[in-house]
Order: sequence, then C-alpha cells, then structure tokens
Amino acid sequence: MIAQLRLAFRNLLARKKRSWLTVISIAIGMVAIISLLSLGYGMRKAIVEQFEELGTDKIVVTSKEGFMGLGPAELTQKDIDRIKKISEVKSVVGMVYKMAKVKYGKKTSYTWVSGMDIEAGEELIESVQQIKIEKGRKLKSSDKYKAVAGYDLWTKKDLLGKKLKLGSKIEIEGKNFEIVGLLSKIGNPEDDSTIWIPLKAAQEIFDEEDFNTIIVQVKQGVSPERVAEKIKKELRKLRGVKEGEENFEVQTFQEILGSFNVILAVISAVLVGIASIALFVGGVGIANTMYTAVLERTREIGVMKAVGASRGSIALIFLVEAGLLGVVGGIIGIALGLGIAYAVSYIAMKAGIVFLKPFVSPALLFYAVIFSFVIGTISGLAPTLKAAMLEPVRALRYE
Repeated sequence: MIAQLRLAFRNLLARKKRSWLTVISIAIGMVAIISLLSLGYGMRKAIVEQFEELGTDKIVVTSKEGFMGLGPAELTQKDIDRIKKISEVKSVVGMVYKMAKVKYGKKTSYTWVSGMDIEAGEELIESVQQIKIEKGRKLKSSDKYKAVAGYDLWTKKDLLGKKLKLGSKIEIEGKNFEIVGLLSKIGNPEDDSTIWIPLKAAQEIFDEEDFNTIIVQVKQGVSPERVAEKIKKELRKLRGVKEGEENFEVQTFQEILGSFNVILAVISAVLVGIASIALFVGGVGIANTMYTAVLERTREIGVMKAVGASRGSIALIFLVEAGLLGVVGGIIGIALGLGIAYAVSYIAMKAGIVFLKPFVSPALLFYAVIFSFVIGTISGLAPTLKAAMLEPVRALRYE
C-alpha cells in the first residue's frame, strides 16, 4: 500500500497543472458545504443556547391578526384575566409593540416602540427580551413619559440622525419622552433599535387598549405543554371559537425552538444541495483526469503487467490517485470554507448580528475529509477498472 501511495504522489506531481485544476473543482464544492454547514450549525447552537438562558417555563400567546405589530392588536385584558385563573400559571404580562414615528432633533424616523407593563411583570419581560440596563436606570411604575433606548439607538447615529444619551428628549407619535436608560447589546438588530416605554403610555399613543403578545410563566415543576393546552381551551371558551378556528396562537419555548430548527434544517438542506452540484462537477473532473491518465500510461500499464503486476495492484494505484485528488481538494476546500465562514461571522458581528457564529466540530472536519476521499475514489472507479482490464500485449503496442 505504501508503494502504491508513493507512486500515486509521483504521478500526480508529474501532471501538476491538470492535477491542480481537478483539485480546485473539488475544493469549490467543499468550500460551499463547509461554510454553509458551519454557519448553520453555529446559528442553531446560538439559538438553542439563547432559549436555554430564557428557561423552558415560558409560554407565548400571540394574535394572528396582530402578528409582529403589523395589524391591530387582538389580545385583551379579558384574555390575561382568564389565563391568570389557571392554577399552574405563576405570572402573566401583556406587551404592546408597533412601528412608531420618532422625532429626535430635526430628524423624523420610524422604529419599534414596545410598551412594558412595569407593575404586572417587568422581570418576566426583561428575562424573555434579554433586557439589561448599561447606563441610567430601569423604568419605574411611577413613570409615564420616560423611555429606555436600545443599544443601536445610543451607539449609532444613522438611525435617528444622532446618538441618544441619558436625558435626551424625543417625540413618539406626538408625545414627548425623556430617555432615562440605555440598554446593553441584545444581538438582534430589531431589538437593539427598540424604544421601551411604560405600557399605559404605549396604549395611549397607539390609541388602543389591547396587546400584541401575552407572556406566561408557569409554576416550577409544571409542564408548559400541559398549561399551553389549558390556555388554548380557556381562550377558545372565552372567544367562542372551535378548535382549529383560533384567531390566536399559544406556543411554548420548546415549540418555538422546534420551528426554528425545522426552518434552519430546510434552508441548510437546500443550500448544501446546491453546493453539491459543484462537488458533482469536481467528481466529473476527477473522472476525466483519471481517464486521461490511463490513456497516457497505457504502455506503462502494459510493462507493469508484463513483469507480473496483478490487476488489483494496478487498480489500487489509480484508485489511490483519484482518492488523493479528492482528499487534497477537500482539505483545501475545508480551510477556505472555514475562512469564509469566520469572515461572514465577523461582518455580521460588525452589523450587530451576534447569532451568526460558525461552529466547527472535529467530527464535521473528519467526515468532510472522508467524504472528499469517497468522492475521489468513486469518480476514479471507472477509469481504474479500465486500467486494470487492459490486456498486456495491446497495452505494450499502444502508441
């Protein structure tokens, strides 16, 4: 085997230009696969860790009509009161969030504004939204026209024309507010550009008493899935709708995480499928290179057979060559793929997106190298068999 490996290396080095072109074709496909998989796994890992930090004892109730604040809020105080009656529920809080017109100095912009119910569940909202004060103070129950600004609003001047600071006066939908707190980085550009105000002030400026979202925390040791089913049942009774006709959604954090995983898996599969086309092209390149090598070395094969080389030995030489082309291309592709993944992550971090972090496990790298070798050997299988089946007499006469 060592002799065949040495001979394979010598033969590849003798045809450097053709070998490198073949290696590059394999490397391109592997670059795409490694960069996409590492970023996909990294994003999934970051999201899972985020949900683990939030805890699994939370349930989110949203309105289908008012999803993401793009329509009228349809969750009411009656919904909150009914959920509070469920014995396994520890706390319930409603939120209002919409795109609002914000004026700071001479510039008017639109950004997200969220109403926080300080008295009902400030800690619950803060834990779910990962809100932490970096400068200034939190909102108090006695506040009305006070506000807390997201990280991007006080670190970047392009959102509102200039950076917010403690004591800044802003106008939200015609009402004057004072900035009393500045938030630390959350990592989501949407959250980091949000202005938080007391719930009553939000309901006033948006001219509605309802909520976009209700956050529920269950008691310790209680199954969130069971409580979620009870919430659905109670809200169906309250609203007079049948199962399957709900105009609201109730999801546990595990269900939301599951939805994220499904979406990420589908996206990863599609992208890897596209990248695999490049690998297929690389495989065709290896097959072409090996067929040419067989033709060029027909007389050499005849000599080897004439001096007693077996078909197996000859086949092994060409198979090792094909495998080496795949492995070298795979290793180069892995290195470039990781470089691209970390470059994309760096750019994303600069843009404020912290979830796009590559995750590379030793198993992924190992299987990538093995996969490259398999692609090479399979691609070189037909030329290898052709070389092994050549008749010595005909091979020696070949010009």
